[in-house]
Amino acid sequence: MKKKIDNIGIVFIPDFLFLQLNMCKKIFEDYNCNLHGYTGSVDSIKFINNNFDASFFKTLSSSAHPQRNAHKLKIKNIANVWSTAKKYEKILGKPYGEIILANRHFGKGFALAGTHHPESPQSKINYTQMTEIINRELIFWDKELKEKKIKLFINPTKALAMLAHKRNVKVRIQGNSRHKNFFFWSEDEFCLNKTLKNQFSKIKKIEKNTYLKVSYHLDFVQRKDFFKDSALYKVIKECLKIILYRIKGTLKGYDGIKDSYYLGSFIKYRFKGFRDRNLMMSNFTKSISQLEKKPFFFFPLATEPEWSLQVQASDFFSQLWAIAMIARDLPSGTTLAVKEHIYSLGSRPKDFYNQVKLFKNIEFIKINEIGINLIKKSIGVITINGAAGFEAAVLGKPVIVLSDNCDYDFLDHVQKIKNGEGLKKAIKLIEDNRIDLKKAKKDGRKFLQAVKNSSFNLDNFSNLKRTEVSSKAIVEMTNSLMRSV
Repeated sequence: MKKKIDNIGIVFIPDFLFLQLNMCKKIFEDYNCNLHGYTGSVDSIKFINNNFDASFFKTLSSSAHPQRNAHKLKIKNIANVWSTAKKYEKILGKPYGEIILANRHFGKGFALAGTHHPESPQSKINYTQMTEIINRELIFWDKELKEKKIKLFINPTKALAMLAHKRNVKVRIQGNSRHKNFFFWSEDEFCLNKTLKNQFSKIKKIEKNTYLKVSYHLDFVQRKDFFKDSALYKVIKECLKIILYRIKGTLKGYDGIKDSYYLGSFIKYRFKGFRDRNLMMSNFTKSISQLEKKPFFFFPLATEPEWSLQVQASDFFSQLWAIAMIARDLPSGTTLAVKEHIYSLGSRPKDFYNQVKLFKNIEFIKINEIGINLIKKSIGVITINGAAGFEAAVLGKPVIVLSDNCDYDFLDHVQKIKNGEGLKKAIKLIEDNRIDLKKAKKDGRKFLQAVKNSSFNLDNFSNLKRTEVSSKAIVEMTNSLMRSV
């Protein structure tokens, strides 16, 4: 088969490591490309070599060294730090703030509703140290791109993706299609599927059984695992597991173990999560049955800090501000149903839930309620950019999206409200029944068909069974990637 790209780089994502290793092997076999793999630590390279035949890689490197022991960094020439930063900001055309926002350690301050996320040595560094670390990361990647003549980078970091665009290097990021176990290849770090609108326009006939019945596979599997054990048992089990891992890592001298979350902070976070889970199951919250006789909009809370909010919605990442705006603009008699995300338990500010409760037209929904059931009972969904907005669009429910980064706003029943401007008007349009719901349901099914047509299927793969990878999934994943470039 004809070779398309001479040099390809890939940053491995731990949850998808074996999947991506097998994909790289397939790329090498079919296209004979030079492959350059990058891991988060030297120990990860050892793990790969001990558990996988990675001889087909041209190089395997750790890309984490610019951040190692960041809190111990001594800076002699402070003026050079700022001049280098300004040089790269000019190249990128954007301030370092966008890179900081995407980093859950450096950018913890941007997780406005995630202030109790565990602390780490990296989250304690000062402004100058942080800037120098970003300088070093960009210098490292600039050198790698130039010396290895990389023309395609798979799953780059935020900083690398921004730099790659400016160095004429193609970027592909594995995005979740939010349906079953389908994924797609995005052209940028915002994980937008830019082929959807075109795919939608091409569809003449919708396949049978093109319906959304449950949430996407990874979410379904994770929720099932989350609720299968008692809350206290799960917390104790996770804390013991991390304590044993830290002891083992310290004794064996694992690379990067000292840069991990502070153990005390992590344990505190987990036990706070236990309390938050109990609260989200108590009389503090309502069930769907207690709400279904009242008109309500559904607003799903997102995890913080998280890529989907701090990167994909970098233009609108304040959830509390979103809630306040919606509460202000709801008409009399209409409620906003707010539901917590299972992976945000423990991270919220101390009085976050009580502060939201101060809005009299807002109700928290029990955390074990299924999101799709809430969507079906609601009159519409308002989201920053969460999966609930996508699911509502597929189900033919009216949707209001607050982030500018949305790939399904071409649908007539989806309204994109940039910076919240026009929110009152958008809500009124739904309240006044001026959206054609019959057409919305038909368009929703057609949209789901477009999603499937532009995606590849990973079968039964999940991050809970990371080594179980089917050959069929590898072929689909590889072919989809190479077609996209």
